[in-house]
Amino acid sequence: MIFFEANWKRELGSIAMDSVKKVEILRIKGHNSNWEEDIVVKEYPFTIFINDVELITLLCSPTSLEYLTLGFIYSEGLIDSLSNVKKDYH
Repeated sequence: MIFFEANWKRELGSIAMDSVKKVEILRIKGHNSNWEEDIVVKEYPFTIFINDVELITLLCSPTSLEYLTLGFIYSEGLIDSLSNVKKDYH
C-alpha cells in the first residue's frame, strides 16, 4: 500500500491561494504592439511524498491537487488502483 501525504496546506499555507492574477503585458499583433492588462494563471510549488519520502516537486495551479497527485502516481506506475492508496491530510 502506498501512503501519500497531501501537504499543500503546509507548502502553500502562507501564500494567497489565488489561481489567477492581473499583469501588464505587451501584446503584439503583426506589426502593432500595445501595452494592456491581462490575466495569467498563477503556479505554486507542490511536493508529493510517498511513504514519507519526497517523490517530486511540481509547479501547478493550487486547485485539484488530490487529482493531480493520484494521476501522477498512477501515470508513473506506482499504483494500479485507488485501493493501493491511503491518504493523510496535514
